[in-house]
Amino acid sequence: MLQSFILILCCLTACRAAATSQAAVPPPATPQVYCGELPNQIYSCLKLHNIHPGVSTGNCLRTSDSCEKLSCVLREGGMLVDGKLNKTKAAEYYDNFGVENPQWAAAVTHVKAECVERDLPAQGTYLDCPAYDLMWCALTAFIRNAQPSQWSTSDKCAISKQFAASCPFCPESCFAPAVPIGSCNACYSLPRTP
Repeated sequence: MLQSFILILCCLTACRAAATSQAAVPPPATPQVYCGELPNQIYSCLKLHNIHPGVSTGNCLRTSDSCEKLSCVLREGGMLVDGKLNKTKAAEYYDNFGVENPQWAAAVTHVKAECVERDLPAQGTYLDCPAYDLMWCALTAFIRNAQPSQWSTSDKCAISKQFAASCPFCPESCFAPAVPIGSCNACYSLPRTP
């Protein structure tokens, strides 16, 4: 009987020790978000494709310079006149986009307030390119102001969603070796992917 009592006591002690050691294990840490270039899958995770005006002719595609290409697109759409943004036309374009794509109506409000109604600072390495500034600002506003229901629930989209919530959005050209650290909208201000 004494042996049974000792066996039961040992079992209870072992179970209590196991329960105590399990309770001491901290919960898993939230994964570190690394900032840097915009993740490629962010567009498909939001089904974000045609947020900018289309090109009516192939003329705009003939140049490899992003500023000139986007300026051509906005000129053809009447949003860029004499190198200046026609804010009325740009607002009309985004209003129509919001009507045609009601799921993006809330983001359109932010795009107009943040990107169309005010004068933008340079958004990348182009210092005098209002077309590039508008397009990059609009892209950023659309992603940042997407509703939670607009994000794909796929596991591959978790990193893009974390990136959108935590990181500055910087054009790829900001990461070129010739661009000084600290310029280009704080591209280097947060930890980058190794």
